[in-house]
Amino acid sequence: LKSSQGSKYFVPESCRSCALPIGAMDLTVRATPSSSTAFLAGQAPAPLPPSLRGVAPTRSGLLLPSAPEERLGAGSSSAGWASWAAAAGAAATGLACASTAQRRQGASTRLQPALAVAVMEQEQAIAADSEPRRSTPTPDLLLRVARGESCDRTPVWLMRQAGRYMKTFRKYSERYPFRQRSETPEIAVELSLQCWRRYGMDAVIFFSDILTPLPAMGIEFDIIRGRGPLVLGDLARMLEDRLTGPNAIREVMNSDDFLSSHSFIRETLQTLRKETEGNCTLLGFVGAPWTLAAYSVEGGSTKDAEKFRKWMYEKPAVVEEFLRRVTASIAEYAVFQVQSGAQCIQIFDSWAHCQTPDEWRKWAAPHVKTIPATLR
Repeated sequence: LKSSQGSKYFVPESCRSCALPIGAMDLTVRATPSSSTAFLAGQAPAPLPPSLRGVAPTRSGLLLPSAPEERLGAGSSSAGWASWAAAAGAAATGLACASTAQRRQGASTRLQPALAVAVMEQEQAIAADSEPRRSTPTPDLLLRVARGESCDRTPVWLMRQAGRYMKTFRKYSERYPFRQRSETPEIAVELSLQCWRRYGMDAVIFFSDILTPLPAMGIEFDIIRGRGPLVLGDLARMLEDRLTGPNAIREVMNSDDFLSSHSFIRETLQTLRKETEGNCTLLGFVGAPWTLAAYSVEGGSTKDAEKFRKWMYEKPAVVEEFLRRVTASIAEYAVFQVQSGAQCIQIFDSWAHCQTPDEWRKWAAPHVKTIPATLR
């Protein structure tokens, strides 16, 4: 429900052409101190209350002879607005159905200058994105399956950043660069929870990136919108040199060492654990060592990891030492996430396809296995 002053409102085409009986359509109300919006949801509309007597149905909408402030009193509460808007919205829905024939005969859909009630498609989508809609039916299902227990269904969750299609998610990505979003706990928590609030999956995976731990090792990166990851340091040329000297790539030896560089991860996961405790499983994640090493040497996304694979065959000892440091660091990073609240860890070997099966068994698999062994 909005004042028509300064804006144009309309009954969506989906309502104009609706052939359902009046009582079959439904409405919900999202209230704020200044306004309420009625939109299609999932409940039968309430009957028109006495407070709306005198509402005049027209070919273009519902015209109310006086403003709602006059009906409810100045300074009316959000609940009052919501009740008023729900009833008015129900009447608007009924009008949209009942006058289908007139509209199909070419009747004008332009609203008259007055306070009009309409169902607005754009705000329906925004409200559906932002409002909690579903709960998780079996909060510990994913953990039980991970432990090897027999359960009645397969757990479902969405991968990181899966909320990017949601308007509420995109509002953040359009305003803040990736690292600011992922390294600001308040933002990371919100982006982690949006999909779960909306769909009630069996787990929440915290908003971050597999490259996030690299700065703790002395490898800087950024994620450029429209381009993707950019790893700095020119390791395609300098990998061997970066294994020695004052600027050497570091091996993180203890999970507590991440507190100095990645305290935002602890704060994010601790907050998420409080939000999800007893409601669903909280997932952490890390990148597989070979994938992270290849990302670092390639400097960003690649089709076949050609530069890193060249190092593998020309300087295998250099690659093996680099992988050892990455593996030890990532294993401690996984421990750090569990200590911070993660209940289950996913390992993303995103670039495994760049290797042959034999290469993967030799260069990748042993390092991947180190992570769960360290966690246990």
